[in-house]
Amino acid sequence: MFVWLPLLLDSTVDVTTISFVGALVLLSSLSLFFIFQLRFRSKFSPKLQHFNSLWATRLLLVLFIFLWSLSHLLRLPSVFTSLSLSFSSQVYFCKFHTVLSLGLFQPAFLVILLYLVIVSIRKPNSNNSLSAVSLVFLVFPVVLLQSFFLFSWDGDLLPDIFVRSWSVGDDSEESVVSCTYPLISTVIFGGFAMTYVVGFMVSSYRVVSLVINKGLRIRIYFLTFVVLFFLVAETVCLGFSAAWRLETLNTGLISLLAFLSALLVAAAGESILVIRPIRDSLAATGGFSSRQGDHSSDQVVEV
Repeated sequence: MFVWLPLLLDSTVDVTTISFVGALVLLSSLSLFFIFQLRFRSKFSPKLQHFNSLWATRLLLVLFIFLWSLSHLLRLPSVFTSLSLSFSSQVYFCKFHTVLSLGLFQPAFLVILLYLVIVSIRKPNSNNSLSAVSLVFLVFPVVLLQSFFLFSWDGDLLPDIFVRSWSVGDDSEESVVSCTYPLISTVIFGGFAMTYVVGFMVSSYRVVSLVINKGLRIRIYFLTFVVLFFLVAETVCLGFSAAWRLETLNTGLISLLAFLSALLVAAAGESILVIRPIRDSLAATGGFSSRQGDHSSDQVVEV
């Protein structure tokens, strides 16, 4: 009687995912607009050159968030259906999505986000962008582990729940594949996430202890809460989605909650570390008030 419910759920999850991906792409586009606007105006304003020191690092953050959001379109059954992919191609794309999403794109933008928080209270340095690029290499162990277990590991050595990143409603190879996250991938990402949470808490505490501006402290507190709460929530949701069969009614919703948790972290990072500081920088040097400009120049101008 209720055989149509899983189909309805899949359709709703797909539409919701595509809608939120579109919203994050728009936010990323707005971030790019502010980055390049500051970059352009700093060429004609000596004051803005100080605020523009991290433009390449912010650009890298937005780029990885943009790629992460688009990668989630690869796992949607509706995308597979529209592309008329073969069964083996769908399975490959599921593995490819897991490696990119949990191994490269999300860990990379999280590392850059933390880096922006750390350098926000330091003096401008021409090597800041180069340092951010080098930090991205810290996520390569995560990428390599994800790739090894999904593409090279002998699946017979572990139960399917650990290494299988896809599922179908029946055994027919003509079925549309639904992507899931293998338990081993969740464990690897969870280890990274827990280490990251500790590092973010310590770094945020050090930044807040040096900040005297109340508004800036509120922004840092809010960003810290969003990162810690929703990153943990994402890891928990990924664990539940791996533990339950993909064909059950609840798994699609849990995977969606994991995606939305990560999306909120990305959106908060772009809003607080890209859009807001650039907007304040342009306003502070735009002649609104000399007092505002002086206040921004001696505080945490990059956050």
